[in-house]
Amino acid sequence: MPRKYIWVLVVLLVATTLAAVYEYYNEQYRSECSPLQSCREQKTYTKVWYDADNGKVVGDAGNLWYRSSGYWAAQIKMYAHPYARNCLYDSVLKKYTFYRIDYDRIDWVFYTLVSTWETMSGVTVYPKVC
Repeated sequence: MPRKYIWVLVVLLVATTLAAVYEYYNEQYRSECSPLQSCREQKTYTKVWYDADNGKVVGDAGNLWYRSSGYWAAQIKMYAHPYARNCLYDSVLKKYTFYRIDYDRIDWVFYTLVSTWETMSGVTVYPKVC
C-alpha cells in the first residue's frame, strides 16, 4: 500500500478517536448514620453521553446504588430506570430537548419501624437532532 494511503488512514483514525463525546451526570444521594454506628445510604444516578460533533445523544444510562452497614434492611419498592426518557421538539424555541429521569423508592425496615426514601435524578441536553 502506498505511503499516502497509510497517511490518510492514520489521519482518519485520529479524527474519529478525537470526537468530542461529553458525559453529563447527575445524582441524588441520601445517607443517615445513627449513634449505634449503623448507616444506610441510597443513590440514584443518571448519565447521558452527547456527541458534540454530530449533535446527537449517543447513549444514556441510570441505576440505583444502596448499602446498609447495620440493622436496617432494604426493600426495593420501585426501581424505574428510566422513569421517563424522551426527545421532543419545541416549536417555540425551535430546538430539540432530550431528557432522562431515573427514580427509586426503598423501604428501610428495622423490626416494625419502616422509613421510605425516594431518590430521583435526571439529565437534560439539547441535541441538534433526535
